[in-house]
Amino acid sequence: MISINKSSSLAAVALAGMGIGIAGCDSIKDVRSEPATTVPEQMAVLEGTITGLGNKRPVRLNAGITREGYEPIQYFFGNLDIPATPFSYGSIPVGTPYNFSITQNPFGKVCTVQNGSGTVGGTGPKPSVSCVDDPALPRYTISGTAVSSFANLPGAAVSLSTEEGVERIELAGATAFTFTTKGFNAPISNPSDPAASQFLWNVIATYQQDGRTYNCRVLNGAGANPTANVTNVNVDTCLFTVTGTVQYSAPAGGSAQSMGADGLKLALRKLGQADPPANSELTISSFSGSAINFWTELPSYVGAAYDIVVTQNPAGQKCIVSTFAAAVAAPGPLTFGTTAVAGAYQGSTLWLSNPPPTGAASSHLWNPNGVSVRCRALPAAQNVLTGVYQRIQRNTATTPVINNRQFLALFDDGTFLFATHADRPLNIGTGVEHGFYDYNPVAGTIEFTLHTDSSVIGGRSNLPWSLSNTPGFTGVVSAAAGGRTVPATVVKGGDTLSLTFVGPTATAAGSPNVTSTLEMVEPKTASMQMMGPWISEDHRRLFVYNFDTGNGFHAGVNGPAQVQDACYTYPNTTETSGYYIRRTSCITGPQFAQGFAFVDNAGSNGATYPPGFIGAFPGSQSVLDTRSPSPNLFEILPGNPEVLLVEMTDNGEPIDEPPHRFIRAQIN
Repeated sequence: MISINKSSSLAAVALAGMGIGIAGCDSIKDVRSEPATTVPEQMAVLEGTITGLGNKRPVRLNAGITREGYEPIQYFFGNLDIPATPFSYGSIPVGTPYNFSITQNPFGKVCTVQNGSGTVGGTGPKPSVSCVDDPALPRYTISGTAVSSFANLPGAAVSLSTEEGVERIELAGATAFTFTTKGFNAPISNPSDPAASQFLWNVIATYQQDGRTYNCRVLNGAGANPTANVTNVNVDTCLFTVTGTVQYSAPAGGSAQSMGADGLKLALRKLGQADPPANSELTISSFSGSAINFWTELPSYVGAAYDIVVTQNPAGQKCIVSTFAAAVAAPGPLTFGTTAVAGAYQGSTLWLSNPPPTGAASSHLWNPNGVSVRCRALPAAQNVLTGVYQRIQRNTATTPVINNRQFLALFDDGTFLFATHADRPLNIGTGVEHGFYDYNPVAGTIEFTLHTDSSVIGGRSNLPWSLSNTPGFTGVVSAAAGGRTVPATVVKGGDTLSLTFVGPTATAAGSPNVTSTLEMVEPKTASMQMMGPWISEDHRRLFVYNFDTGNGFHAGVNGPAQVQDACYTYPNTTETSGYYIRRTSCITGPQFAQGFAFVDNAGSNGATYPPGFIGAFPGSQSVLDTRSPSPNLFEILPGNPEVLLVEMTDNGEPIDEPPHRFIRAQIN
């Protein structure tokens, strides 16, 4: 700003007012500097709505904007929850002209533009797009029938889900139904095209009672790309029978046995939110290669998930349970809730909660006929191995880092658990195996017979149990009474165990022999502290904690076959009781690889746990959202062996009743 003489200025004004000109004098000027910044352009959002569009095939719009820096062509999908789906091109300078056009219709639709021309920020009506079915494309009805016992239930209804939305028909006693929503054949000619997608459809059947929604089985209830009217959808039952086999599992070269005195007792244990049916315990008195009925007339609903447990073993024998085995083909990928998993589901879960799509390919999950109970004679005293061993594997980098942790628990009843947690980039299956072992100390050999083998990446976990292309083994291990046997040589010395496995001979696929040696050692232990290995008294779980790293490893087949590898912190590691808290990370430094400390599940990364699942280690839920988790209570009781009690809380209030109970694992 230029300074001026105030008195001179006033004089000039006075002379001008008297008509006296002042010529040739430029001593008075009003000189202004330019603003420091340019005033920004005014912006407005270019937006509109789309109606009649599904959620899988987008419409391709060209806004006709020629202004540099703005992309005029974009894809937009419909939203089934909103009658008129909004679309937006974001903020654009006011006054920019636009002129909408359709550059690509969704397959099966014809779309038109209304109010397509104007200027951004103008007062005219917003642009809109309306889509209707393409009359030139053949469409097909989906219809079926229902048994009268379902159709007459309160609130009985069938629902069809497609990319066009959900159509629900209340039956009110009617045994035939036809949906107005129609399907069409949509071959995928160009998978890279965002508009290329199969037309998928799925029918579910439900009824209401006592404030709860129950699920019923639908045969032929899912499909893709129909080429004719679908007429064979059928709702056939709302109550389910659990079937399977109970057989003797002889070790290699061994002979079959009859069932021991007093027989075998099985029961359903609460696994999710639903209490098991009253009087669910049953007694089985003999082995049979034929399928038998375990439980009948069980309903399906959210939370109806149970753990099949052995409450009494036959005299002189030990029995274990595996579910959804090879007796039923696993078409994969299957879907539990919203999570896809490959292969048959393994563990001891009876899953009638949040069932998957109900087409023929997955109908076995509605009527679980893959329950496999296998029994074996208890080993002689000299053939017993006990204890928990661990193997820490490092990669071959210049500075090796841990990328694989394996734990083997051997029990005095001749059963074992083997659990692996591998770094994800290695694509090695993280999972858990369960079955029998047969140890011969004279010959220095051991054979593992698997009856459960599951992996977080689908199918089964990797070394040493899944050596390349084992002949006759297709991904599940309970197809026969013998399971799958994996032989090894064994050298035992104090707290160490060396296992050497030799893979199968070359197959038609050309896979070579594979040799794998596991050098394992007892984890570090501290008396009357959490440090060290623990096992559950039913021999279906192991837990190992290391105070040096703050890392705890848990694996089990109590319900879903699962693994958790997590960080836990304690105010005082030497206390015999108190609390611990799950943390997102407690292992730092270059010696640990990515993926070493996170929560993991051998079903499909945790998502397949039923609501209220109580089988994982208390407090092992992921806290990747950085919220402070609730504390978990623990207590160590003296004895031989010591006892560990752990209990999850909700803001400090115990919610595990009774607490989870483990005993100190001891190597013989």
